[in-house]
Amino acid sequence: MRRKNMNDSDITIYVVEDNEIYSLILSNELMTKTDFCINVFSSGEDMIKNIEEGKKPHIIISDYNLSLQGELKTAVELIEKLNTIDLMIPVIILTSKDDIKTAIEILKKGAFDFVIKNDNAFYQILSSIKKVADLLKLKEEIRIQKLKRSKDIKRMALLFALTTIGFITLLLLK
Repeated sequence: MRRKNMNDSDITIYVVEDNEIYSLILSNELMTKTDFCINVFSSGEDMIKNIEEGKKPHIIISDYNLSLQGELKTAVELIEKLNTIDLMIPVIILTSKDDIKTAIEILKKGAFDFVIKNDNAFYQILSSIKKVADLLKLKEEIRIQKLKRSKDIKRMALLFALTTIGFITLLLLK
């Protein structure tokens, strides 16, 4: 089966935001300005449940402070949970905290990027998503090239084996 190259429409983004108004604004902006498939969750637990059902996203955008009702109260806890189920999904964290300590904590735990919620937040989110999408497309292209190379090596090995068998058969018939 031949796979096409990855397009923006092939990329799924999960947004985890407990503020309903902010999640509507963000998801609407993403859906109108990109071709990505966007799914919104109000809690980290809901998103994790969806992933455990086999619906893995390519990118996660999560608010730093999550719902107080769930087990996962911060994006750091969400990243730790993703790490325990061995998922290397790029996570972009949204935070209203404008301090370096929070940024360092987020990045040390494995976040791809963090974005401060301000007037430029949406453009920074788009920039981070583009970086991740470009990286995903590059990884897919590398995977395809490795697969092609592997098929070429198998063909050459088969050709060599058949040539060798043919040569030996000719020698035996003489």
